[in-house]
Amino acid sequence: MSANNVLSLGGSNATTMAPYTFTSTVQGTGSTGSTTSTGKVQFVVNGQLNDVLNLSVLANDGVVSANGASAGLLGNTDLAGSWAYKGTFSIAAGDAMDGVAHVYKVYDHSTTGAQVLVDVDVTVNTISPITISAISTDAGTSATDFITNDQTLTYSGGLPAAFNGATERVYVEIVNSANVVVSTGFATPSGTTWSWNNTSKTELEGNYTIRATIVGLTNTTAVPAYGAGAVATHLMTIDLTPPQVAIARTDGLTTTVG
Repeated sequence: MSANNVLSLGGSNATTMAPYTFTSTVQGTGSTGSTTSTGKVQFVVNGQLNDVLNLSVLANDGVVSANGASAGLLGNTDLAGSWAYKGTFSIAAGDAMDGVAHVYKVYDHSTTGAQVLVDVDVTVNTISPITISAISTDAGTSATDFITNDQTLTYSGGLPAAFNGATERVYVEIVNSANVVVSTGFATPSGTTWSWNNTSKTELEGNYTIRATIVGLTNTTAVPAYGAGAVATHLMTIDLTPPQVAIARTDGLTTTVG
């Protein structure tokens, strides 16, 4: 369940979509905030034994806007937020619609005004960031130090679980030490990973920054819903200097090869 589900389903009046209202009577211990319903749209979930409610992040609604300054951006891009536990709300059997006493865990969404009351276990997801994990040839002293002598590379990384390939893209840039973008392209997403084949471009020797950004379908602007997690950077060095190896000779002198 996402905040979208609560906002679209959480009306007590199907005609006016007026929000639910209730009076919080008992605040459970260990709470981190108020369980008040003021200004919120609520959704109540009654589950069965071993049920688990999965509260998803609100990344976007998958609809690209065509209006004014928001044109090209995905819907809900200004509503990025997270779920926060606010304590418990207890209702006696005589006051419950189903005639059963409940102790609800209360979760508020930080930006939408959505609120969930649930009497089963809850898993709260967060937005994981885009990552840059590897280059195709890492020929330095370490296989993971992004130092290479290969000038034609493929780049790869990870994606948030909320990434939507139907409405979003991964834009990759190679930036040189003078802060000039020398290569760009769109990666191929596959589940929670991405890969960009740039072997058609020969990069010069030098220091670079790899930058990967989650963007919309019609622009190269970071999708605001992911916050700082929409952009990842990683340093890279292309070094063509041949390695030097010192060889000890039988006459006691040293010869350097390379």
